[in-house]
Amino acid sequence: MLINRIKLLFWIYFWLLLLEGALRKWLIPELSTPLLIIRDPVVLLMYWYAYKGRVFPDSSFIKILFLIGYLFVLWGILAIIQNDSSNLIVVIFGLRTNILHFPFIFLIPKVLSRKDLYNIGKVLLAIALPMAVLMTFQFLSPSGAFINRGAGGAIEAQLPAGLGRIRPPGTFTFVSGPVGLFPLIAAFVCNAFLEEKQYSPLLLIFSTLGCILACVVSGSRALIVNMSIVFLAFFFLALIWYRAKLGIKNFWIPVSIATISLPFLGVVEEGIEVISSRFIRASAGPEGQAGGLIMRIIRSFTNPLTNTDAPFLDMD
Repeated sequence: MLINRIKLLFWIYFWLLLLEGALRKWLIPELSTPLLIIRDPVVLLMYWYAYKGRVFPDSSFIKILFLIGYLFVLWGILAIIQNDSSNLIVVIFGLRTNILHFPFIFLIPKVLSRKDLYNIGKVLLAIALPMAVLMTFQFLSPSGAFINRGAGGAIEAQLPAGLGRIRPPGTFTFVSGPVGLFPLIAAFVCNAFLEEKQYSPLLLIFSTLGCILACVVSGSRALIVNMSIVFLAFFFLALIWYRAKLGIKNFWIPVSIATISLPFLGVVEEGIEVISSRFIRASAGPEGQAGGLIMRIIRSFTNPLTNTDAPFLDMD
């Protein structure tokens, strides 16, 4: 009974994750700030049911994570005591951002069945093309258009991609949404080639078309790199696993149909031109194309070490 409740809450969380941005920028932008934490009560209720049902993740990793969280809260409180400009709400929100949703990752395999994963895959494959079409309209629209509003209805809030185009966020508030979503869809596309009986061929063709179209109009190098990693991993798997080799054979039919269909869409040529200009500009930079991408990854881990001149915990 509790497991079914957690599954229901999972689907609520899933749809809120996909549609939260649409609420914050189009439907009720005046409630953008409270909607930012709309998923928090859902995940907390899942944790409560998981605790009652004795399925809450109990790994050493989770315990260390919470210990680190408690330590940072303690340090934040000490900083507030020493510095009147600090704010407890900021400390709590930081804890929420960095830790609250993390155990959810480890709860999923304890609750969802293989059938649930197939259902998630079908939903993701089904939304791939509609999301890509929405991104296409955003890509073709002016940066100040209603469809390109940011959180709270902000005008011209999206990042530029170059040549007068923006990086379309889809239903999300920012392009980081599609950057995370479409590699996940690509992973289920690869799974669909291995599990042919679970997915319809038409759904596979449309989802493949959606993935390719999203890459073309995204204006995001990160999205293209992430998608490439997923498909390269699938091809490498085919080298060592016979079943994956069979999946590769099934791979070419929908990909070929999707690729042949793309040139009939007038936006493709412009999308390729925009994303190419981004790669060219990055290559002309001091770090070069490959170096720039590698440094972006490294900086995500080294940023805390770059501000060594700042007072420790702002307590000086």
